[in-house]
Amino acid sequence: MIQRFFFAVVTNQKFDIFIMIIILLNMILMGLEHYEQSQDFENALYVVNTAFIVIFTTECVMKLISLRLHFFKQAWNVFDFVVVVVSVLGQICRLIVLLEIVLINGVWT
Repeated sequence: MIQRFFFAVVTNQKFDIFIMIIILLNMILMGLEHYEQSQDFENALYVVNTAFIVIFTTECVMKLISLRLHFFKQAWNVFDFVVVVVSVLGQICRLIVLLEIVLINGVWT
């Protein structure tokens, strides 16, 4: 039941257009990063980037559920999967570093 629903969503042209718009916005966001940007700007970029990662991860999971192993037969899906995994791992690494900084500075003691 859920597989059919996700299949109907991910094969819909409107869904593809939505994802393309998100990709375009993500590219614009990446282009906004610059040397010596303010901490507030960096924090805002991090939050928006995290939202993009959530959207792309959700897309990937929906495609995996709907297409099952056929997902890996399309090169673009494999590319998307790798990008999502690397992005999620990057977020996890950033959280680990932030946690280490907090523990080293004794904020939680």
